[in-house]
Amino acid sequence: MSGLASGGSVLVVGGGVIGLSCAFTLRQRGYEVTVADSGELGAAASFGNGGWICPSLSGPVPGPGVLANWLRWMLRPDSPLLIRPGLSPYLWSWLLTFARRCNQADFLAGLRAVAGLAASSSRLFAALQAAGVDFEFHQQGLLFLFRSLKAAREEMGALLLMEEFGCPPATWMEAEQLAGFEPLAAAVPMVGILAPDDKHVRPETLTAGLIAWLAAAGVRLLPEMAVDHLRLANRHVISAVTRGGDELEADAFVLAAGVGTRYLGGAIGVSIPLIGGKGYSLTYESCAPFLRHPVYLSEAKVAISPYDEGVRVLGTMELGSRTEAISQSRLDAMVRSCERYLPGLNFVGEPRPWAGMRPMVPDGLPVIGGTSAAANVVVATGHAMLGITLAPATGEMVADILEERQLEAFASAFSPSRF
Repeated sequence: MSGLASGGSVLVVGGGVIGLSCAFTLRQRGYEVTVADSGELGAAASFGNGGWICPSLSGPVPGPGVLANWLRWMLRPDSPLLIRPGLSPYLWSWLLTFARRCNQADFLAGLRAVAGLAASSSRLFAALQAAGVDFEFHQQGLLFLFRSLKAAREEMGALLLMEEFGCPPATWMEAEQLAGFEPLAAAVPMVGILAPDDKHVRPETLTAGLIAWLAAAGVRLLPEMAVDHLRLANRHVISAVTRGGDELEADAFVLAAGVGTRYLGGAIGVSIPLIGGKGYSLTYESCAPFLRHPVYLSEAKVAISPYDEGVRVLGTMELGSRTEAISQSRLDAMVRSCERYLPGLNFVGEPRPWAGMRPMVPDGLPVIGGTSAAANVVVATGHAMLGITLAPATGEMVADILEERQLEAFASAFSPSRF
């Protein structure tokens, strides 16, 4: 890739938190930026998630023991994982590759890479605020709750490993200490672990804040502008052609369209095995008593994020779904999990259900890097459940790639060429 000239133009395809973060960094560095999205900016998977900034959960999805859990869960409609029937050959191939990655060596290599990228998260979110991006931001840490001592010890071992990558030590809490720290946890005998440096945002305020900042900074924002394909000549993309036939020209192109990046890249010879991992959430007006911390109901794989005005319950992984249609049984299972762990927690108001497709690749690592197919294209997708955590760092890395700056050693793990 030839370095992007000072003041050059960049088209970012995708207006989720990854695309918006890329646009933010590029505009700060003086480039003329356009953001195009097939729908509303800041919507899709960036809208109704938990908003966690959680370097403590940097491990890739495939890992030791994961396959056994998936096999145990996959046939239960209320389990943390659901694989829809009628699997396509593409999804079977994806799952087989995923299974091969469920080993200790690949997990540790992936963890080192993602932890390296996540290490700058706290600094970069502070930099967003310093630049004038307005969003709801909380810094109480993340509280893991466990009904099983075995599961708690396993998680503590993983968190001790994260200390090697710069995460502050986690705090183990027996039932009595936990009850004083988060009173709602007193009703059921449990063990807790606090990851003190984790944070959370209300994600829709983050994307709204980025959109407002970009608009004020002169970035051209094009919602409801679906890019159909890229026009390629001499290993350079010269324009993005919209479904309406318009051509959006630029010096460089960033493909940050979530799962849709698979099709845009594939048309120019960039093969990325992306699928959508559907996640669900329910957003309430409040809860009583109010949670002091975001909590992770660890065995159930359900998260609860308290906000200034509201609380969100989220979780599940659904593979093989083609739409964002909402399954009531999946929502009901999340609520039952809350009742089992926190029986004194009462949600207030009518819940607003949501579903979104997390972009996932079978090795569990983001896809960030240039391509051999097109010298002026950078891909930024595949962040799975770490989109919020890694968004600002991804924006920095994309800009560094376009400028041909020296990258950290871990960056090679995210290259699209690995496929």
